[in-house]
This record gives sequence, C-alpha cells and structure tokens, in this order.
Amino acid sequence: MWSIKIFPLFNPARIPLSPLITDNTSSSLPTHKTLKRAGLDYWDHIDWNYFPDLEKYCENLVKNERFHLLTTKSSEPYTSRRFIDEDHLVFGSETSGINEIFLKENWNNTCTIPMDNSNIRSLNLATSVGIVLYEAIRQTDAI
Repeated sequence: MWSIKIFPLFNPARIPLSPLITDNTSSSLPTHKTLKRAGLDYWDHIDWNYFPDLEKYCENLVKNERFHLLTTKSSEPYTSRRFIDEDHLVFGSETSGINEIFLKENWNNTCTIPMDNSNIRSLNLATSVGIVLYEAIRQTDAI
C-alpha cells in the first residue's frame, strides 16, 4: 500500500514537501488548508500522515526506511532504480528542490527524471511525482 506523508516546511517526503507554487502542485499535494477539498471523497480510502517535525521524520527516514531522493542534480535515472512496497519517494519544492545538505548526506539515494533538452531543468512537480510514482507502482504490481 502506498501512503502519503505531509510536512509543514522543508523538503524530503514520500510525496513533495511544502510546495511553494500551489497552483502547479495542487494535483500532487495541496497545502494543509486545502487538503480536505483536494482529497474529495477519497479520505476514507487512503493512508496519510502529518509530521509536524520534519527533522525527526528525516532522521527516522535515514535510519529505518528505504527512500529515493528525486533531484535534477543526480545522473542516475529513476528507471534504473528498483522500487519496492513502502519505499519513500522524496521530492523537493519546485523553486529550491531538496535541502542541499540532506542530498549530499544521502547521495546514494538520489535519482532523476532524465531531460533531453539541457535548457530545460525540470518538469512541473505534479508531473514529476506522477511519472515516478507510476513507475514505482508498476514495479510493485500495485495496480
């Protein structure tokens, strides 16, 4: 089962952390105020958690969980990764990405969506989440 993790401020999570451009990311993770509206009538059918302390969550993530950090800075394509059930897919905000220190400390967990055009740095966050999440779902036979 895939679950959604929601955070207040920083950058790593299973789904994006605190998107700053909510119009572009509303299909992947709404702000806390619009969470109920964005979830429509699906709330009884999903597993989600809110973690108010991102530092504690990240410490636990590194110590106890499998995770993949999606960043434009990595050269490893997400398609080369082996995803298993309960992996955490971590996306940063569209404007600043994942915290640089956290990335460097966990570099072996990084991967990227390859871009053919060097003038285009990245895709919309919601699009990126959909691409990688569906590859993970495909690999784990979750659909």
